[in-house]
Amino acid sequence: MEKLPLSEVIEKLVRGINAAANLMDNSTGVDGLHLNGDVAPWGELRTGGQFEELLVDFDEALEWARVLSRHDNK
Repeated sequence: MEKLPLSEVIEKLVRGINAAANLMDNSTGVDGLHLNGDVAPWGELRTGGQFEELLVDFDEALEWARVLSRHDNK
C-alpha cells in the first residue's frame, strides 16, 4: 500500500463509508447473521437497534464523513 497524503486518505475513507451507507440504503439487511435463515434488518444493527453495538462505530463514522463532505463542498 502506497503512502498517501492525509487529505487523500481521508477522502478515500469518506468514499468508502459513503459506499457502504449507499449499499445499506439499497438493501434490507444481512442474510445469515442470525444463523436461522432470517434477514437481520439494518434497523436492528444500527444505532438504536437491538444489536447496535455491531454498527454504532460505523454510524458515528458516517456522521463524520457527512461533516467532512459538507466542509469540502463549501
